[in-house]
Amino acid sequence: MSKELTIKNQSNQIEQSGTAEILLQQAIEKGLPVEALEKLLIMRRELKEERAKSLFFQSLSAFQAECPEIKKDQVVYGKDGNPRYKYASLDSIIKQVKHLLQKHGFSYTFKTEYEQNQVTVTCVVTHVAGHQEEASFTAPIEQASFMSDIQKVGSALTYAKRYSFCAAFGIMTADEDTDANITVDSSQEAEIKQAEIQDTEKAEVNQAETNKNQDAEKIDDKKQKEKRSYQAKTIFATIERINKKEKENPDGKKWILYGIQAGGSWYNTFNKDLYDIAQKNIGQSVSITYEEREKGKFLLNLEPF
Repeated sequence: MSKELTIKNQSNQIEQSGTAEILLQQAIEKGLPVEALEKLLIMRRELKEERAKSLFFQSLSAFQAECPEIKKDQVVYGKDGNPRYKYASLDSIIKQVKHLLQKHGFSYTFKTEYEQNQVTVTCVVTHVAGHQEEASFTAPIEQASFMSDIQKVGSALTYAKRYSFCAAFGIMTADEDTDANITVDSSQEAEIKQAEIQDTEKAEVNQAETNKNQDAEKIDDKKQKEKRSYQAKTIFATIERINKKEKENPDGKKWILYGIQAGGSWYNTFNKDLYDIAQKNIGQSVSITYEEREKGKFLLNLEPF
């Protein structure tokens, strides 16, 4: 479809939608019967749905035209250590097309249904215009002894997600034709699923480690900021007055906060010795060392000249 034709179709859809809005507004202003308004509302909804569906498939067509050939980046090795076959993991596929999905206004979610020996995953694709399409894939839950019960379900779930995602967006992986010449038996499928769940577990561990490191960096950064903000400063000023406030904790423990005013600013401390020095030097110039904290200036040292 040419660019001019696409623009023309979109303009027609917008014009139709606008016409419905105008008719509805005119009907309300003229006080038409409820039945007439209901018909107009139905027409308005149908036009919007038709426009959203049309825009969905236009965007899907544009996405598929730009979608790269998905590379199979995961290798499954045989017991002899030689590579047996390759496949594209779900994480790899998403990474390769994520920017195109965003560009063309697509998002996706997964719905999951479990039965006794199988799992069905439905990929729900939503377009910014409001239209949705779905694609489902059912995978058997393997009973292979080399996997735990949780791994069996997890591998089938990952397998079904990958196929439903590719089906929903019409994504093909590279070397599809050569794959057709290879018979993949159930044991190979199980190996692919096991490899996928191992990749998923590895990614989760890496992500957890990354999150842990990021949290540690944030804590260190916070401590550094606090350290910088609590950097000691020294000034010379005249002590103007002093005070003390006796307070009590909820548990009944009493404590005293001492205040010293010098150079127009108040400095607080829990140190009675510093308070006693200030008391003896009211009206005298002193050296004051303090930290700037959230609740004010905290006195660290006080020395008379």
